[in-house]
Amino acid sequence: MSGISSGIVGLLPTYQEVGDITIVTLVILRLLLGLGLGGEWGGAVLLAIENGERKRGFYSSFVQSTVGIGLLMGSLIFLLLSSVLTKSEMFSFGWRIPFLLSFLMVAVGTVIRLKVNETALFTKVKEENLLLLLPSKEMFKKYWKELLLGTFVAGALGTIFYVGAILLPLFYETSMVISSVQSFEGTSVFAVVDIIMVFVGGRLSDRVGRRPILVIANLLALITIYPAFLLKSVDSFFLALVLFGIYHGSGYSPLAAMISEIFPTNVRYTGSSSAYQFGNSFLGGPASYVSADLGSVNYLLYPVYTVVLVIVTIAFLVKARESKEVEIST
Repeated sequence: MSGISSGIVGLLPTYQEVGDITIVTLVILRLLLGLGLGGEWGGAVLLAIENGERKRGFYSSFVQSTVGIGLLMGSLIFLLLSSVLTKSEMFSFGWRIPFLLSFLMVAVGTVIRLKVNETALFTKVKEENLLLLLPSKEMFKKYWKELLLGTFVAGALGTIFYVGAILLPLFYETSMVISSVQSFEGTSVFAVVDIIMVFVGGRLSDRVGRRPILVIANLLALITIYPAFLLKSVDSFFLALVLFGIYHGSGYSPLAAMISEIFPTNVRYTGSSSAYQFGNSFLGGPASYVSADLGSVNYLLYPVYTVVLVIVTIAFLVKARESKEVEIST
């Protein structure tokens, strides 16, 4: 669903050709991509978590690193295309090429999917006839506090990601501090740092716990957000993206582990996926747009959305229980 919908974006007619039909179709395709991601992310994490025993944070890193890998691949492809194509060629057909490459990922994903078995924990629940007909009903009824916690933690980290990967490059480019090429270079730097720190954060969380890493990551982002927008120079741009890559990456694997550990097996898939998608869709998703709108009033308002969300999330984390030692066999 995700791969095909992304690939079809590369085949869409232009707005000049069919008007609003292109816009409506694009929105539908992006919604389908999100639905596919919601199902695929939760399944991938649970395969890692439920097979990872006491190294659940570390094993979740292999899934969480794919966000940075995808961002890096996209940035490098656009940098490559920008170097061989003119600006008019990029606007004409060059932008379609990365989307069309998604069809290749469909083939790879299908082969992997057909070779993967269910986890032993899920098989056990199934054999004991403990599967729920409507796990979402059970989740909202009995585990709404866990869902709320997971949603805010995922939303805060999602916002930190959007600040580093989207908002800061856009802000610095529109402020004429950096060029479009430097924007892509900065995004690539952010992605590389993010990938590395995903594994560092996952391993650390297996030792010291999920909560400390997540609290520290959010606190550091809170401290850095205003200087990142006030110190407008090329050096401060790249430094800010390195720092936000560190913050997001270090908290991303503990997030995956935590929101999987706080739900029992028969609602774990639904609970962890819902928390992750609710947080990224309803809290992290609007971050760039809301911040840009606030910044249009006064550039000092750019970070306000992130600041408020991170503060609320830290409050949730301070009150939450550590999940590192939770047994997930039930």
